[in-house]
Amino acid sequence: IYVHLDWKMAFQVKLVMDELFGSGNFLNDIIWHYGGRGAKAISGQFSRNHDTLLLYRKKSHIFNRLYIKEPVSGKSGVQKDSDGRFFKTAPRGDYTDESIKRLDAEGRVHRTKNGTIRVKYFLETTPDGVFDKRLVSDVWDDIPDAMHLAKSEKSGYPTQKPEALLARIISASSNPGDLVLDAFSGSGTTLVSAEKLNRRWIGIDSGEAAIKTTKERLKKLAGSKSLDDPKKEYSKECRPYRLFKSTQPL
Repeated sequence: IYVHLDWKMAFQVKLVMDELFGSGNFLNDIIWHYGGRGAKAISGQFSRNHDTLLLYRKKSHIFNRLYIKEPVSGKSGVQKDSDGRFFKTAPRGDYTDESIKRLDAEGRVHRTKNGTIRVKYFLETTPDGVFDKRLVSDVWDDIPDAMHLAKSEKSGYPTQKPEALLARIISASSNPGDLVLDAFSGSGTTLVSAEKLNRRWIGIDSGEAAIKTTKERLKKLAGSKSLDDPKKEYSKECRPYRLFKSTQPL
């Protein structure tokens, strides 16, 4: 379960979550640093440029490691081998001699001019350039907030979140075919992202505006921006959806 909060209630809700789910099931205090609001610094405080996501688990849970692709053009430390493959290197660390021998047979050992052994990590090469992969940590600084959404993604709903944010959450904690529940679905971003990632989903909200906005987004799903490639459109129609209006506060 992910609980998304701003600075006003993060600490109080953390105490409640510990009581409900157990502090031993707390996994991460994720910082979504969206930036772009430096002007608020003139109000006599540090500018508020992040939200908090509290992540709790069951004892058995899904966690998929995620990586961010970053272009490496102009970056130092990138080399090219005799086969034309781009790579970076890292210290040998605690690799055993046997492991180094195996990596050497795979072409993944680089020896510096003074004979130091370093391990090669090959970079992804595409028609768009050369890319490195960075492991996603508990600080997410690569997803802008809803103020910077493309016009095609904006729904007009005041608390809308970026599809990229929900796509990361869903991708990390579920697999295709799994069921995703958003009990406060708002503008429906969780449901739209889940549909695009081939997950089943249930959405709940008590607001008429939320239900209406979500239904409209689901109807227009085909032709919206693809999560896999922002340059392409999502082509599939939405499957029959499960969207509920709660009759009392949850």
